[in-house]
Amino acid sequence: MKQPIPAAAFAAMRAAVEEYQLITPSSQATSAGIASRVAQELIASGFEVRTATRSVKRRRPRPRSRSPRGVCRTCERDYAITRDGRIREHNAPGQSTGCRGSRKTPVPGSITSAVVDRSRSSCST
Repeated sequence: MKQPIPAAAFAAMRAAVEEYQLITPSSQATSAGIASRVAQELIASGFEVRTATRSVKRRRPRPRSRSPRGVCRTCERDYAITRDGRIREHNAPGQSTGCRGSRKTPVPGSITSAVVDRSRSSCST
């Protein structure tokens, strides 16, 4: 069970923040500086200062899609291949406009990780 923070510790923290604000110009004040000053004051007042023990969750990068990939003829970057064997629609690198290689066939021999299944995209009549 967690123990409540003693009132004397809160008083020491308030005093440390006020002192930090008095001696440090506002243009140079940082939250790390305040935290450091509070820790110094708590230690000087006889309190024990420990870091938090809970872990921080790291976000894992999203895995690439399982679809086959190929190199765009125009921008020469690796993109997913659609079911009909063309490079998926994408923007030109560093621009907000579409790449001219979008929706065109990839560089020959650049398709990796799977075989394009053309039977699914065909219409049966």
